[in-house]
Amino acid sequence: MANWLTYVVQQQISDTDEVLDLGCGKGAVTNDLKCKKLTGIEIFKPWLEEYRGEKVFGDITKIEFPESSYDVILALDVLEHISLKEAKKLIDKMEKWAKKKIIIYTPAEFKLQSTLNNLYNQHRSLIPKDYLEKKGFKTKIIPPDMNLLAIKTMAKNGEV
Repeated sequence: MANWLTYVVQQQISDTDEVLDLGCGKGAVTNDLKCKKLTGIEIFKPWLEEYRGEKVFGDITKIEFPESSYDVILALDVLEHISLKEAKKLIDKMEKWAKKKIIIYTPAEFKLQSTLNNLYNQHRSLIPKDYLEKKGFKTKIIPPDMNLLAIKTMAKNGEV
């Protein structure tokens, strides 16, 4: 496994899952995931070059998919890079696209961050823990960086 977060995410994904990785970056967390299909969307083309899954160059706030397109949707260290309004809209879309789960990993506190020569890497928002909980996500702050892990299991066949 590439790092500790890869391990945490892998526990939520099976080798038969089709996974959408929003804001995939270089794939530091997801390149080593074991799944049926891994599709990454990234707006910063130089980072996309190192991604090992299927690559989609694009803006996660503008992309669309049909309902239930992927088993698992990942938004790992990405929602904080768009406005809160855009993040909320994207979470609503993720709820439509996901068949099984949505996994979000984001700072629990607003943190300034270097752009790393990527203007899209600037932090723009903080996704409130209580907002995610009201939407049905189970949340917890996890070490070592004390960020927020939020997982939502989607209802099956009309279950609530």
